[in-house]
Amino acid sequence: MSDPRLNSVHLESPRRLLFRQAREALLNARGYQTVAAEDEKGEDSSAEGPHTVVLHAEEKPVSIEMIQKFVADHYSLKISELKAKNNSKSIAQPRQIAMYLTKSLTGASLPEIGKEFGGKHHSTVIHSIRKIDDMRKQDPEFDRLIHSFVQAFR
Repeated sequence: MSDPRLNSVHLESPRRLLFRQAREALLNARGYQTVAAEDEKGEDSSAEGPHTVVLHAEEKPVSIEMIQKFVADHYSLKISELKAKNNSKSIAQPRQIAMYLTKSLTGASLPEIGKEFGGKHHSTVIHSIRKIDDMRKQDPEFDRLIHSFVQAFR
């Protein structure tokens, strides 16, 4: 079965693209089956607000593993790559985002977070959190993306 998006030129707004990517990553990471009824009817679910994902499912506590899977899926990486010593930007930035989300959404300590990301030192975790926080302040589009990730877990 072929992807209909491959058969024709399909342009979408950056806002809609970010929403779709966040939704797809959430569906992959959390295993949810049902999305808001408006979305299933083909209506624009952005009426809820930018990047709001409405799901019909029981709320579960967020784990480090869930965040790692979510971020890895979003960036088409393997979880093992997030834990690796590779510091190329294509790996390091998603890892920093995952560390930021882990600190924001779980009660994990900095050493615990470092341990779950390949034995990184707690100072590396602090650097990652600060870097993502600074990037959010400087880039509104990046801020919306991270906000959509946080909202996806709430």
